[in-house]
Amino acid sequence: MFRTANTIRAHLERAVLRDEGMTWTSYDVLVLVCARRVVDTRTAAAEIGIAKATLTHTLVTLVDHNLVRRDLHENDRRRVVLRPTTQGMDLARQLQARVDAEQARLFTEPGLPTGDSLARVLRALATRTRHAQDNSGSP
Repeated sequence: MFRTANTIRAHLERAVLRDEGMTWTSYDVLVLVCARRVVDTRTAAAEIGIAKATLTHTLVTLVDHNLVRRDLHENDRRRVVLRPTTQGMDLARQLQARVDAEQARLFTEPGLPTGDSLARVLRALATRTRHAQDNSGSP
């Protein structure tokens, strides 16, 4: 599973994200920030499953390209929150559409189960994994 996921991510980076200078991690961070509108750095790193140092490194590029803003938390000035810019929102929408189209193309190749069947299986695995993590108390 891990090798397959890594192979698909690498393909999507080459086929879709590279033209925008994005990696899968930077795309993942951008999409999360755009979906949440406001998210603190600790939560973002945990939800994506990356180290806080990796998030910090990724944010340098996203902030430099005016896709994400870092702001101090309104109530706790020691915390940093992330907010998307208009440019970031637009790019996230464009990239999501292109990633979705490329994934759909991959799923329609001969020899695979239908996209709906495969998507249901993957969602079920992700849900089970999240529940197992929640019940074990591990990240």
